Amino acid sequence: MRPRLLRHEPGEELVFETLVVHRSLVRMQHAFRFVGDGTRCELVQSFEVDGLLVPVLWRWLHPGMQQFEALGRDLAARLADQSASAPSG
Repeated sequence: MRPRLLRHEPGEELVFETLVVHRSLVRMQHAFRFVGDGTRCELVQSFEVDGLLVPVLWRWLHPGMQQFEALGRDLAARLADQSASAPSG
C-alpha cells in the first residue's frame, strides 16, 4: 500500500488516499486541514476508511490509523517550530 496525494491546496489542506487492490475493497483517506484566523493556525486531521473488506481487516487497519495521529502531531510540532523561528513583519 502506498498513499498518493489526492488533493493539495497550499496553506489549506493536504489529502492522501490509499487503496488496497481496488477502491471498492478498502479505501483510506487521510486529510490535514489548516484552520486559522490570520493570527493562529490549527492543524486538523481526519481519517476515513470504507470498502467491502474493512470489517474483515479492521483489526489490522485500526493500529495503523494511530500512526497517522503521531504523524499529525509531528507535523503540527514542525509547523509550530517554523512559525516560532520565522522573522516577524
